Amino acid sequence: MDKTVAAQQLAELFDVTTPTVYNWANKYGMPKEARGKFDVTKCINWKINHELRKSQLTLTDEDVTEQELELRKLSAETALKEIQVERERDTLTTHEAVKALLAGYLEPLRGALLQIPSTWPLELLGLEEKAEAQAILERLVDDLLRKSSATPTLPDFETISKIEEALEKEEVDG
Repeated sequence: MDKTVAAQQLAELFDVTTPTVYNWANKYGMPKEARGKFDVTKCINWKINHELRKSQLTLTDEDVTEQELELRKLSAETALKEIQVERERDTLTTHEAVKALLAGYLEPLRGALLQIPSTWPLELLGLEEKAEAQAILERLVDDLLRKSSATPTLPDFETISKIEEALEKEEVDG
């Protein structure tokens, strides 16, 4: 996306004022191509890096007390322990297992959507009345929406565990 734009356009892109763009360029080193012209790609990369630098927390001995560090450590250990307990209770699942379940639910809808180009024209072929074609299209769309809004039956944790095991096996084999 190598595109050079004026300061006003860059300001609109970043949702700031034009003076802010010039301030970033003059004070903080945002790259400028020519007088009042900016390379969008370079400026976006600069902005990302600038925000990252601003967000990084630099801690010194004066900033954080030993008690605060201990509290942070205890908080992290507690969160880790809670995750372990949930795993032992078998009430925690992996991101991959959820994705596999969703794929199973969405696949029939995907199939129905992919059939549109081959089935819908047959239903509309030879129609002369616009209202009749519109009624058929509305019925077909309603059928698709009804299929997509059906509440799926959620699997039990045993099923999820089997999916997780299958995914782990794929990782080992693959």
